[in-house]
Order: sequence, then structure tokens, then C-alpha cells
Amino acid sequence: MERKIETEQIKKSKMNANSIYDYARITVKNRNFVDVTIQEDDEDLIQKFDLTRLTSLKKIRSEKYDIIINILIKVGNLLDDYKKLLFYLEPANLFFNNDGTLKVKNRDVRETTDIKEEVIEENFLREYKAVVCCALIGKYSFKDYIEGGEDLFSKNTISEKIYSLKTPEEIQEYLDHLKTEYLNNESKTKITVNKTKNTVMRVMTCVLAICTLGLGIYGGRVHFVEQPYKDAIIKADNAYIQNDDVKLIESLKKVSVNKLDKNHKYVLALAYLQSENLSSKQKKNIKKNITLNSNNKYLEYWIQIGRLQINDAKDLAMQMSDEELLLYAYLKEKAKVEDDTKLSGDEKSSKLKDLDGKIKEISEKYKANDKKDSNDSDKKNSSNQDNASGDNSVANQGNGEVLEDASPNN
Repeated sequence: MERKIETEQIKKSKMNANSIYDYARITVKNRNFVDVTIQEDDEDLIQKFDLTRLTSLKKIRSEKYDIIINILIKVGNLLDDYKKLLFYLEPANLFFNNDGTLKVKNRDVRETTDIKEEVIEENFLREYKAVVCCALIGKYSFKDYIEGGEDLFSKNTISEKIYSLKTPEEIQEYLDHLKTEYLNNESKTKITVNKTKNTVMRVMTCVLAICTLGLGIYGGRVHFVEQPYKDAIIKADNAYIQNDDVKLIESLKKVSVNKLDKNHKYVLALAYLQSENLSSKQKKNIKKNITLNSNNKYLEYWIQIGRLQINDAKDLAMQMSDEELLLYAYLKEKAKVEDDTKLSGDEKSSKLKDLDGKIKEISEKYKANDKKDSNDSDKKNSSNQDNASGDNSVANQGNGEVLEDASPNN
């Protein structure tokens, strides 16, 4: 087999390594590093990496989920090497082969005046979290996770959990837990699919005995309607177990809301909520209302919001008489209109003016209600203070009845 050699030329000044001894430390054979040779060329270093049978971690999402996790678990074993040599855990610098071996490509020696060991461990943990989330979720880059901090990690349940872990070992344990869940679900799915296929075959045999035409109609329905639906549901179930909101949304995007059962409306509503541009606190509050016992219309509302079916979302909000949801739908519609490059200037201006009026109307109603609630609260507090300071003769003249009549419950 022809060797795959990649050559890189770098200025000596950009490397910490500056002696034969340093170069030897970089090129020494190590199962965790890509084989490399170094040649000096005036002010440059020429590095030749042997990438035979190796695949960049940037392409790992095309592998099966359990293989991805196995590779990511091995990334956590690089800490000892990370302390000895300087390298980064970004996907472009990590490679794997078919047997699951993981290797680091570019590396350098650490300066003798380098940072303390505990800081190195903190850097490793931060990079490990970033590369794991980048590989598992795929929505954001390694750099995004490094720079985004807690706000970015909180956008997905898996990344939120990983961010909370304190050591590489805890991350590895959590990855192993995800793999176990995936394998168990895959086993159940195969059994379900096999049973479904057997049932379909029996039905088709009966139909064939009765009428060839009937078989053709049924086969067409299975092929073009039922099977795509079943495939979408199976993919969605797998994505839910993997906590992959992006895959879950993608797998069900062609399935009508009316065809979804309560369970799948629930998980899809949660997935779309995670993709909304809301604060962590807002999402947390909304999540309390998204449950398996929620009103179907409430779940459908968040699905339609996520799919940008704004008119359907507004209709659902009005059916529920929920002006807060209606206000959010108008705000989403406004953002959609602002981003619509196909509208003429006059059309866009007219629509935005109409939406601003509706948004203002609901917002002012909220302000009025808030002011009324505040005044009612002040009056109630004042009344309680007057009654407490009055004498027994006033109390005996029926003030208790007045307070009872003024109660919000009456």
C-alpha cells in the first residue's frame, strides 16, 4: 500500500523546539502520535507526517455513534502526553484509523518556564469538553466551544452535562453511559424493525391472494408513505437517546405535526425550544410547561415556532387565548420579515409597521395589567394595616366581610 505522507514547512522561530534533543523528543515513536520526521532547512523546519490509513477527526461524524464515543474516550487518555508536549485537541490535529487507534499530529516541546501543572490540566479539560461536544453534536466548531463558554454549552442537554463535569474521567464515564444507552436502544430498534417487516410481509401475502391490484396500492402506500414515516420515527428516537437535538429536528422535519403522537410532539417541542434564541433562564421556565401532560396545542405551538410556520403558531396561541405566546409569535414573524430579502422596501415597511402595532398593543396591555396588579397589591396592604390599627368596635361592624368580599378568590 502506498504511504500517505503530508509535508509541512514551518519557521523555526514559531517552534519552542530549537535543538537536536528537542527534535528527538518530538519525533520519538509513540503510539499516541503520528509518525513524523524533521529536517532543518536554513530558517525553516520541514516536517513529514505519515498519515497512512489515518482519518481526520473532522470527519468522525460519518462513523457510527458507538465508534465516535470510543474514539472520544481515548482522547481523554492523552493527558499524560499533554503535560509532556505542547499540542491541541482540535479535530484537525487528531487522527484515527479503522481499529480505533487515536493519534496526535502536530506537537512541540513545552518551554521550561511553562505554566503550572494544574493550569495545564484545566486547559486539557476545557479542550476535551470542546472536542467531545464538537464531535457528538456537530452544530458548533471546536473554536466556538472554546470561546463560547457556558452560554454555548447550555444550548444542548449533552453539552450542558459535559460542561458540568470536573475531570476527564467523569467525561469518559458519561460517554460510556451514552454508548450503553445507544447500544441498548439499537438492539431494541432492530427487534422492532424485524417484527414490523414480518407483519408487513404477512399482510402483503394475504392481499396478494385476494387482489394483485390491492397489493400494488398497499405496496405503494408502504413505500412512499408509511416506511418513510417509520424511518423518520426510528431516526428521531435514536437522536433523542443521543440527546442530539439537531438530528432529531432534521429526522422529523418532513413529518406533519398532525401525524406525530404525543411523545414525539413532546421531544420535538423540547428540541425546537433549545434552538430558540432565548436565555437559559427563559428556556428553563418554558421547559416546566413542556411535559407529556401538556396541552397538545402548546406542544404544537413550539414546533410550529421552530419550523417558522408563524401563522399556524399564531392560530394556536389564539386558540389557547395566550397573549404571551401570541406576542412571541409576532416577534418571530417580525424577525422573519426583517430577514426576507425577497420583499420590496415598501412591502417590508408596511408589514413591519403592522407587526409593530400588534406588538405594541399586546405589550401595553401587559404593562396595564402589571400596573393594575401593583395597585391592587398596594391597596390590599394598606387595608390590612388600617384594620390592624383599628379598635374592637370597628372590627365588630363587619370589616371581616368586606375583606372577604375583596379577596381575589371571590
